[in-house]
Amino acid sequence: MYERKCPNCGGDKIIFENGHFKCAFCDAVFADKTSDKATFKYAAQVYQAKEHLKVGNFERAYEISYKLSDLHPTDPSPYAIMLLSITSKLTVYKLPEDKRNEAADIWCKMEQLNAIAQPMVVYAENMFQKKMNMVKEKVICAAFFIALGVIMLISASCKYPAWSQLFVVLDLLYTCYYCWISQLSNIISIYQMENN
Repeated sequence: MYERKCPNCGGDKIIFENGHFKCAFCDAVFADKTSDKATFKYAAQVYQAKEHLKVGNFERAYEISYKLSDLHPTDPSPYAIMLLSITSKLTVYKLPEDKRNEAADIWCKMEQLNAIAQPMVVYAENMFQKKMNMVKEKVICAAFFIALGVIMLISASCKYPAWSQLFVVLDLLYTCYYCWISQLSNIISIYQMENN
């Protein structure tokens, strides 16, 4: 938000940041009556969003903080409230894809502002660990069923050696079908991506 002129250097690029006016040229910080009013109104809206967050009205807290993030994009408070709203105060670990992407965007903004609190770090670590455990379980399950198919192939080939070529073809079909159903390639790519 650009207003007025800098009382220090006379520059005309004044930015409202963290409740104060700041000159873009000389970095002088100053306040006036309008900035005090704006600061009070902004603080009241942040407080209102936090109150909605406390009582579990996550959608309303998100709406208010989203508007505030547009007003003051360098203030981490609205981003923290939005992230807490999306994750229901860091208790929900399984988010829909759109909410997960939005939370990731907010996380990046908070990283840029150097405003990530320890509970958020713990939440992110827990999310990562749960995702990795889920992926490992799926890979182990897929490996088990593929191994079962190979064992069946070997035992059938030993018992009926004349049909071994047919059994190999059937086992390949079984393996391909199982991998397609379980989406094993997607799971492996997620695992590799998360480990890097």
